[in-house]
Amino acid sequence: MRLLSSLVVLCNALSAALARSSSGDRVLVVLDAAQDQASYSHFWSSLQERGFELTFRGAKEGAALYEYDAPMFDHIILFAPSAKALSSDLSPQRLVDFLTSDSTAKASGILLALSSDLSELWRDFAREFSLEFDDRGSSLVSHSSGNLSAVQIDTSYSVTTNAHFVARLPPALPLQYNGVVHTFTQLPLLTNIVRAPPESYSRDPQRASDEGPFVSGEQAGLISAMQTLNNGRIVFSGSLDVFANCDESVANSALVGDLSRWTFHEKAVLRVLTRSHRRLIDGEGAQPPSEYRVGEEMAYSIALQEYNGKDWVAFEATDIQLEVSMLTPHLRITLPKDTVQSTSDVGVYSAQFALPDQHGVFTLRVDYRRPGLTWTTIKDQISITPLRHNEYPRFITGAIPYYAGASSVSLALIVFASLWLRQ
Repeated sequence: MRLLSSLVVLCNALSAALARSSSGDRVLVVLDAAQDQASYSHFWSSLQERGFELTFRGAKEGAALYEYDAPMFDHIILFAPSAKALSSDLSPQRLVDFLTSDSTAKASGILLALSSDLSELWRDFAREFSLEFDDRGSSLVSHSSGNLSAVQIDTSYSVTTNAHFVARLPPALPLQYNGVVHTFTQLPLLTNIVRAPPESYSRDPQRASDEGPFVSGEQAGLISAMQTLNNGRIVFSGSLDVFANCDESVANSALVGDLSRWTFHEKAVLRVLTRSHRRLIDGEGAQPPSEYRVGEEMAYSIALQEYNGKDWVAFEATDIQLEVSMLTPHLRITLPKDTVQSTSDVGVYSAQFALPDQHGVFTLRVDYRRPGLTWTTIKDQISITPLRHNEYPRFITGAIPYYAGASSVSLALIVFASLWLRQ
C-alpha cells in the first residue's frame, strides 16, 4: 500500500508539470486559404486557455508533421473542407499513419470539420473509417426548423447519451447545424455522436427530383467519432460552422468543448498504475511466485486511474473482469472494488479465486473496452504445474463408498475363513 501511494504521488506530480492533455499539447491547425481564422477565435481561445500550443498552416504549406521519424505535433485540427490536395506530409495515408502508429507511447487525435463544399479528397479519407459523406453541394434540410440554411437540432434527442464523449448539454438550447451528412456502419470502433432529426433529409440541388435523398432521418450522421486500437481518436463533423463563434442561445460551444476534450485526450483516459498476483496463503505484499499449483488459491489486484482534464483520479466501474485463459478462457472473474485499498486517487479492484484444475502456461488478462474510454489491455503469463506424487491427498472423501466396499469384502473374507477353519 505504501508503494502504491508513492506511485500515485509521483505520477500526479509529473502530470501537474505536463499539459492538460494526457498525450501532449502541440496542435497543428490546417486551414483553407478561404477560411477566416478570426471566425473561430472563441474556439482557438478555449484551446489556448486549456494549455494547447496552436500552430496555424495553410492546406498546401509544408507542415513538417514528422522530423527524424518523430511526430512534431500531438494533435491535428483540419478545417480545410474544400482543399483538393494537401502537402505531402498531410496526405491521407500519412494522416492515417499518424493516428494509428504505435511508434510513440502517446496516442494522437484528429479533429476534422467539413462543409457542403467538401472535396473528393475528404470523402475518400472518410471511407478509410467506414464513413460515406454525401456529394459536394448537398446539405441537411429540415422544414420544421424554419431555417433551411441552419437546422436547429434538439440536443436531448439527437446527441449521444454517453457522457464519456459529451456531457449533458442544456436541454433548452438547440444545436445549430449547417453542413453535409454522412452514413455510418456498425463498426465497433465507430460511434455516432450527433444524428439528424427524424424529419430531416439530405438535399442535393443537382440530384434529379425523382431520385430520393441520399439519406434521411436518424440514418443520417452529423458528427461521428472513432477510437483506433492504439487509442488514437478522430472526430468527423459535417459542419464547419459548428466551431464558429456563436452566442449563448445555442449549445454549439458546449458541444465543441466536450468533443475537443475527448479528441485531445483530456477526458475518458484510463491508465493502469499497478497490478499484482500472488498465492493467497502468502499474504499481502508477497512477490509473484515462479509457478503455481493446479487448483491453488490466487489473489489478483489491479489499480486503475482516470484522467479528468486536471488530475488522475480513481476510476469507478462495476464491470471489470479478469480472464484466466490458455487458448480459450478457463475462468472469467468479475473484479469488485477493494474499498480498503482504494482511495480518491486510485481505484483498486481485486478478487480471490482457485486456479483451473489443469496444468500449462496461462494468461491473466484484463481487457477493458468501453465506448468512449481508452482501451485497456493488460496481460501476464503464469505457469501452473501439476501436483507432485507426494502432494496428492492421502484420503479422498469422495472415495468413501469404495473404501467401505473394500473393507467390507476383506472383513467378510476373514470371518468366512475363521468359520471355515473351526469346522
